[in-house]
Amino acid sequence: MKMTVHSRSGVIPTGTTTFYTMIGRPIIQVKDHFKHMRSMTNFGGCLVAIPHKRAALHFMDEISERSKDLLSANVVRVEKGRLIGDMVNGLGFMVAVKTHGLSMRGKRAAIIGGGGAGAAIALAIAQSGADEIVIKDSIPLMRRLTSHPLQCYKTPYEHDRKKPSTQPSGAEHPG
Repeated sequence: MKMTVHSRSGVIPTGTTTFYTMIGRPIIQVKDHFKHMRSMTNFGGCLVAIPHKRAALHFMDEISERSKDLLSANVVRVEKGRLIGDMVNGLGFMVAVKTHGLSMRGKRAAIIGGGGAGAAIALAIAQSGADEIVIKDSIPLMRRLTSHPLQCYKTPYEHDRKKPSTQPSGAEHPG
């Protein structure tokens, strides 16, 4: 029975005293974990890690539009016994972009490595007005999963560019 326990999440600013601990669950216990969460009166929610992000959706009472688009959830809130799922990797990426005084509007972006987090970041970049997104992953399925949520946006995307530009977006070309 394989159990994955890892996290790179930092402090969660909630305005209240928050206790954060790792609760490792094998995949076959995910359903029971979420069922138990509903019954706990002092439990505000959890962060969901690989490999449970897609499975988590099946146990939610409500999911955000992002989770619907991305077919996964990495944050679960408990409100009055109801489980509410969201996928916030893309939000976190955009906070970092803005914190550094950057904007994705009109830019080209490359997503190196697909999957759930890559798809969430690609979606956030598309929603912020990027001109183009290139998705690179050695596994074709991961490229498709990453590009799936982009099909509703006007941002063009490619799975692999044969001859990538050597100039980053906004770089001046030598005279």
